[in-house]
Amino acid sequence: MPSNWVSHAQRSSKAPCFLVEVDLDWYADNSIQPVNDDGSLCYRTPSTTKQVGEFELGIRTRRFSSSEQAPLAGSGAIPCVDRVIFAPEELKIGEAFGSFGQVVITLRDFTPESDYPEDPFIDDASRGEVKGSYFTRLLARNPYWTNRQIRIIEGWVSDGKWFSDETIVHHYTVRGIQGPSNGTLKIVAVGPLQVLNLAEAELPTASRGTLLLDIDDTIDEISIRGDVSIYEEYPDDGGLVRIDDELIRYTSREDEKLLGCLRAQFGTEATEHSIRGTIQLCIEYSSQIITDIIKDLLLRVEVPEEFIDLDGWETEGSTWLARYIHSQVLSEPTPVMDYLRELLEVSLALLWWDDIEAKIRLRAIRPANRALVRLNEEYNLLDTPSLDTDMSARVSRCDVLIGLRTPVDDEEKQASYRVRVIGRSQGNTETEHRGPSLVSFLSRWLSEGQAGIASRTTYQLTAYLRDGRKTIDFDVASKDAFLKIGDLIELQIRDSVDTEGNPIPQLGLLTRKQTIEQGSVYRYRIELTPSLVSRFAYIMPNDAPEYDDASASQRDPGGFISNVNNIGLDNDPPYVLG
Repeated sequence: MPSNWVSHAQRSSKAPCFLVEVDLDWYADNSIQPVNDDGSLCYRTPSTTKQVGEFELGIRTRRFSSSEQAPLAGSGAIPCVDRVIFAPEELKIGEAFGSFGQVVITLRDFTPESDYPEDPFIDDASRGEVKGSYFTRLLARNPYWTNRQIRIIEGWVSDGKWFSDETIVHHYTVRGIQGPSNGTLKIVAVGPLQVLNLAEAELPTASRGTLLLDIDDTIDEISIRGDVSIYEEYPDDGGLVRIDDELIRYTSREDEKLLGCLRAQFGTEATEHSIRGTIQLCIEYSSQIITDIIKDLLLRVEVPEEFIDLDGWETEGSTWLARYIHSQVLSEPTPVMDYLRELLEVSLALLWWDDIEAKIRLRAIRPANRALVRLNEEYNLLDTPSLDTDMSARVSRCDVLIGLRTPVDDEEKQASYRVRVIGRSQGNTETEHRGPSLVSFLSRWLSEGQAGIASRTTYQLTAYLRDGRKTIDFDVASKDAFLKIGDLIELQIRDSVDTEGNPIPQLGLLTRKQTIEQGSVYRYRIELTPSLVSRFAYIMPNDAPEYDDASASQRDPGGFISNVNNIGLDNDPPYVLG
């Protein structure tokens, strides 16, 4: 948040203002001529440049500002922005994905007297009368906007001046445009997670190679049908492929032949396979931390690395997710969002697009410790906050099925898993909610030896949602509109008291952000978080091995502290570990 944002927000003369920047393809080469080889006019865009030569493709940024303001000095922006509507940003504890990010920008079309600044050859003798509206011409010359970067710069005009260095910049990617029609053009822009979601990108990429010949259950050499471009899809230094329901590892490739084939890998069965059967190249993960797997999945579907919060993910992974180490084979094209959702569910982590920092954020659901921001009803809130408990989200017990039998089994069927980890029931007694609310999910990412991790997931999810999803909505003025999704907030309100009527500060994760009135009123939501233990200590027997030498089951958390008579400290029940 800019240092002077609050001071601007408090000025009586302030007015909210937007500056929109969109990067469109452009040739800056000065050798390009105003008239193409075929006699058509050239505007240095790819669609209008039809000349012999190799021109380096660059970008030219178009700028548009709020239509109710005078032109912003020094910005080069056209004042035609009518509305900017941000979709509410939202997270939900227990649900894998948060805000994908979306904004809709409405621009007013107009008919200028000249083609400036769109025509770089405006003074050339070839130019005639200017026809059509500004955006009809712009789109005719730049028809391809999808996946271009766009920035929405939010700031103030105070005392007639635009403070360009005191702004908030929102980063998105153009998803599509509507119009121009009825004098307006609409731009729909989204974050990279929404791009993935809408594109339904799959991994592994569907392989094109098929069997040139029938093979039996013993052959160790496989011939690929196709041309060189198909052969080269398979690494020449070896890899893992799936044919029907068998996984086969090959050690090298020479032209169309996969050599040194090791049959029946990862518990699958060697069988005969018929000509033209698909040879699907697989993706393997072996003992990799969850954050590295998520990063690799995103990079494989061409999410720009600069969008990934590498430092934040490393800190989050090493502090809260270090035990989530997975091995798995991805053997069939599947939406990458499905993999991400499964990984996030099993680790109780959240993934969302931070449009201000232009980063994909990852946060483990963890104990609430110290609030970043403290607000109270007297000085910060505009109205009485709204408290709500969504009982449909209540979880009294969570079970997890783990240990997928083989990577080719149907991961959506319970029979495909070897182990069911049954969670501990909470909030389900006669004096509490008096009825169960059970949930379960299946995880291909957890092996049989990771029952302890699954137990941790079941316990934490139930602890968070045993009494439903508790939220508080509150409105603030622009001077307090600096909160961000994922912040830990302490809220002091008069409707939150203990049994004696004393006020209780409410601690919660900021899970929703919505603009009610631009530059004036903003609505936030916190989801209350219980005070869970922030660290665990594991007591081991005297003869336990060192951690690095221990097996997965020996490292597995869980157990009780008690004496031989099953009595805990101070005659309490046995203390649960994990």
